[in-house]
Amino acid sequence: MTLHRKNILLDTDIGTDIDDTWALGLLLNCPELQPGLVLTATGDTLYRARLACRILDATGRREVPVAVGIPTEFARTACSQEAWVGNYQLGDYSGKVHRDGIQAAGEWLQRTEAATVIALGPLTNIAALCVRHPDLIARCHFIAMLGSIAKGHRDAAGAISEYNVCGDIPAAQAVFKAPWKSVTITPLDSCGNIVLDGERYQRLLTSSRPIPRCILENYSAWRKQDAACPPRQSSVLFDTVAVYLAFAEELLVMRELRLDIDDDGFMRETAAGRLVRTALDWKDKEAYLDLLLHRLLA
Repeated sequence: MTLHRKNILLDTDIGTDIDDTWALGLLLNCPELQPGLVLTATGDTLYRARLACRILDATGRREVPVAVGIPTEFARTACSQEAWVGNYQLGDYSGKVHRDGIQAAGEWLQRTEAATVIALGPLTNIAALCVRHPDLIARCHFIAMLGSIAKGHRDAAGAISEYNVCGDIPAAQAVFKAPWKSVTITPLDSCGNIVLDGERYQRLLTSSRPIPRCILENYSAWRKQDAACPPRQSSVLFDTVAVYLAFAEELLVMRELRLDIDDDGFMRETAAGRLVRTALDWKDKEAYLDLLLHRLLA
């Protein structure tokens, strides 16, 4: 039987927090998903595209095109994997590279049926796509690591204005108003405490497979910028849950909530809010951690 793979546009601010790198590795190792375009988001999107290209090169996935998204104001300290990227340039990538990411994304959506857009960062690119191509957006499912409903980081009680929302609040508001076929999110409530440690992390360390080796090389470079991260475990792998939601939900507690985003970047339940499939908690987080490890080692 031929496996029907979902066509994925990944919008990512890879290269600041390391979880985007883990999420890209997971995406590349999911047989249910077909990565059609990696679009870089927020800050120095050229640096992020160079990083994405080098990762795809190092893992033998040069068939995946990379597109440079809309640059925004940023701090150079946000380029935490620049040491690993080194002198690698876009021209070194033998796959396709698009300098105008929004145009490339629109063209990809135009020729792709049943596309799913996965967003792992602030939504500047996605809002621009919604404005430019509302007809194409209406054909797509949207999945994001986004927001906070009742918990913050590491299961702390109380909602917060989460980074991917407050990084561009007007964009997040616009994306929520766009005519998607469906909207699904993993807020901090479900993704804010996903860590590989103990025996799971040790199995990653001893793997010789290209994807875990590439992730761990990047993690080592990233940790030098964040010495507070414990040395014998991963950081919090928020974005991996959004990739998981593109092919499965059964390990999560899912609820349909009507959500708005206010001008301070908080998600609020309102009667007039957007209907959003929301991962509020885990039915079996240990099973997810096992699945995540298995996929990364595949």
